Amino acid sequence: MMVESLIETSGSNEGCQVDTTPSTTTLPPVPRFPQEIVDAILDEIGDDTEVLRQCRLVCHAMSNSARPRVHRRIVLTSAQQCQNFYRLCCDTEDIPGLVRELWLQGDERHSPNANDTIIAAQWPANEPSLPAVLTILRHIQRLRLAFIMWNDVSTSLVYSYFPSCPCAAGSI
Repeated sequence: MMVESLIETSGSNEGCQVDTTPSTTTLPPVPRFPQEIVDAILDEIGDDTEVLRQCRLVCHAMSNSARPRVHRRIVLTSAQQCQNFYRLCCDTEDIPGLVRELWLQGDERHSPNANDTIIAAQWPANEPSLPAVLTILRHIQRLRLAFIMWNDVSTSLVYSYFPSCPCAAGSI
């Protein structure tokens, strides 16, 4: 590292001069954790996506290991989130390949007219960007549906994106 210092010249009207000779002093190398330790730390964090996002800001090694973990599970709870996620996938082409779990869920709300009746969400059945999201997510290993109106989900829609799903045979 080049260190510049100001040296005052005595008996001169010029004031200060800049010494531009390179310094022989160098900073010690920054110690690095082995990648296995970085991965072990991230394994301990688990599925806490907020902490994983913060880990991505720490260093390059953590960012590279945390990125697939951040996008491993995607939870969509509204049509707006679905649209935003689709735009993100279009802008960042490698994200769809990182997703292993997709959770589609509505809000668990209780009907004001009946005791303990849960009102399920209808957004997945009516959201035009959902088929596009399902099309680009080709590495899904787990699909979780919660609080969804099954009556509104088209059997042909399910079968077209999940042909091996037993529910696609018409038993929805």
